[in-house]
Amino acid sequence: MFYISSLLKDNEHVIKLYHLTFEEEGAKRLASHGSDYKTTNGTGGQKGGMFFWNTHEGVNFWLERFVTCEKEAYTSGIIIAKKVPEKSYILEFNIPKKEIYYPDWQLDFALCGKELIPLISKYYYKLYKKKFLTGKEVSLYLNCPLVHDKKYSKKITGLFLANKSMEIKFQEGKMSFDALKKNSAYYSGIVQRLHDFLYLKSKGYAIEYNLFLKKMLSKKSLAAIKYCGRKTLKPVAVEVWDTRTRAIVSRMENVDVFSKTIDEGIVLKKKQSGFERE
Repeated sequence: MFYISSLLKDNEHVIKLYHLTFEEEGAKRLASHGSDYKTTNGTGGQKGGMFFWNTHEGVNFWLERFVTCEKEAYTSGIIIAKKVPEKSYILEFNIPKKEIYYPDWQLDFALCGKELIPLISKYYYKLYKKKFLTGKEVSLYLNCPLVHDKKYSKKITGLFLANKSMEIKFQEGKMSFDALKKNSAYYSGIVQRLHDFLYLKSKGYAIEYNLFLKKMLSKKSLAAIKYCGRKTLKPVAVEVWDTRTRAIVSRMENVDVFSKTIDEGIVLKKKQSGFERE
C-alpha cells in the first residue's frame, strides 16, 4: 500500500510525476533550486532529459529491477556490481496538463516506444500514400542502438510499404516497424528520429501525439516521460524510500524543510567526524 497525500489532492488539470535519485545532495539541489536543463543522450541514442515516472508503482518497478540486476551482477562475478544505496529519494511534481506537449515533454521511447509505434505507422502510411515521402526527405542519420560513437551512425535512406507494413531502408539493410515495436528499448534511438521527423511533417500526428502523451501519463499503467524543456520545475514533495524493500521511510510536503533537514544532517556528521569544532 502506497502513501497517498492528504494535503495534495488530485486535480483534473494537473498530472503528478515522480523523479528518482539515489543522491542525497542531488535530491536537496532539486528541492532547493528545481530542475536543471540537460542535453545528455538517453538510452539507445534517444534524446536525454530529466526522466519521470507517472506513478509510485513505476518507481517501485525500476527500483526492483535495479536491485535484481545488481544482485545478479554480483553473484555472476562477470559484471562489476555497484553498491546498492540504502536510500532512494523520490521527488513529486505537479505539472499542469496544458504544459505537457512536444518538444518540452517526450515519451521515454525505450519504455513506451512499443505503444507509440502503431500511431507512428499510421501517419507514415498516410504520408506514403499521399506521396509526401521522398528519399531526400527521409534521409537522416541516427545513432545505432546502445552506441553513441558517430562512426557507428546509421542512415535512413527511405521508407516504403511492404506486405501492408511500413519498413525502413538503411544503407545496409531494412527493418519493419513491427520489429521496432517488439524491441523498442533497443531501437529507441530510431524511434526518436522517426518521431521527430514525423512531428514536423504531419499536423495530424502532432495533434494526436500530444493527446497520446497526456493519455499515457493519466493511465495507471506504467509510463515514463522525459522533460527536455528549459523552464525550471520545482517539486511539491519529497519521499525517502528504503531501496531494497521499497518501503517509504519518510515524506515531506515542505521541500524547504527537507533541504534544511539535509543541511543540518551534514553539519552534524561533520561535527561527529571532527571536521567542525564548537
